[in-house]
Order: sequence, then structure tokens, then C-alpha cells
Amino acid sequence: MLRENCKVGMKVVFGRGNGEKTLGEIVKINPRKCKVKTLQDRGRNSPAGAVWNVPYSLMTPAEVDFIDEANNLPRQPLEGLMVKGQEDLPLPKQLPYGDKCIMEAIVSTYNDLSPEWLTADGERPMNQVILLRNKLNQRLRHLFQALGCPVSETVAFDWSMEQRKTAV
Repeated sequence: MLRENCKVGMKVVFGRGNGEKTLGEIVKINPRKCKVKTLQDRGRNSPAGAVWNVPYSLMTPAEVDFIDEANNLPRQPLEGLMVKGQEDLPLPKQLPYGDKCIMEAIVSTYNDLSPEWLTADGERPMNQVILLRNKLNQRLRHLFQALGCPVSETVAFDWSMEQRKTAV
């Protein structure tokens, strides 16, 4: 979950991927972690109401995890949130002109993230590779926000190939 998607009072589920999941409410947003008040008991020694410092990477919106799965509803983005698995949804056949430009930028960014280009065939120092990769991933996140949904690399390249077929 991204820090920009968090709001005070938002219900979230937190915990490691293979560990215990706990329902909580965001109390405070800090640069690296959120303070989350638990709404249910967590473990043996942490009753409901305890406040935890939780990294953004270990949180997901509660609406997506609990409500949709409990009701067997398809996952939908909530207020611009990027939901895991949504990036593999097919794109519409016809996109508006602005969205076509965004998609072209997404395809170009995915190309730039290829190992050959990113490392300059092994010539670029690793610290520069890491900085460049972070910058390109940040660009992708901004492009996803501009488009309104995340797009996987496969869907982006399929879209690009479809555009080439219709251009000929």
C-alpha cells in the first residue's frame, strides 16, 4: 500500500504475508510507518486498542481484503487505490488520446526497466542501477495514477503489439 493512499481513520489489515492478519484503524501517518490502532486482539499479549507502528508495505485496505472476499464480489479499486491483481485486467480496445500517450509512456518505462538497458550491459555501477530503477518505478506509479489503474508488463506489451497491428 502506498503512503499517498492512506488516510487517518481508514480501516486496514496488517501483518506479514504468511503471518497473522489483524484489522486496525490508521491513527497517525508518518513518513515510513503508520500508527495503527488494532480493532481486534492480536496474539496473546496484545488486546484490541493497542497501537502498532506498521510499515506501509505490510498494510492493505480492509475493504478489499475482508468485505469483497466475504461477499465473493469482484475486486474494484477504492478511491484510486491500486489493488493487487487489477493490473492484469484487459484494457479497453479504444483508449482516449491522452490515455494512449500514457500507455506509450508505460511501455517505454517497462522497456527501460529491462536488465540490459538498466545495467547498460553490465557497465553501469550497481548504485546507479538502483537509483535508476527506483526512479523508473516511481515514474510507473505516477503513470498508473494518471491512467487510473495499474497495468502489468504483459498487458502493456500486448497493448503495444495490438497498436502496431492496427497501424499497418
